[in-house]
Amino acid sequence: MGFKFLLPANYPQGAPLCYLDEQESTEVIEMIDYLDKGNRIMFDYLIHWSRAPFNNPNFAQTFNLTTTLVKIYNLFLQMPPLGMDELFGAPAP
Repeated sequence: MGFKFLLPANYPQGAPLCYLDEQESTEVIEMIDYLDKGNRIMFDYLIHWSRAPFNNPNFAQTFNLTTTLVKIYNLFLQMPPLGMDELFGAPAP
């Protein structure tokens, strides 16, 4: 399982676009609250990033790619245990 990040033109002021780097599955999207159409990952941290005052001296310590990756990784670690075949289908023979 992997993730990909697309940086908007106004990064770091604007939050990165974060995606689950797997084949899109409607069942998986319906099962995972923070996964949207197109495998886009959206959760409170990214929403707050876009609303946070950029001139705050703690902005860069709070909102950065390293913290984003850790938070996303932790979201997926907290998922109920499901096999990869169950999530993304059995691999092609």
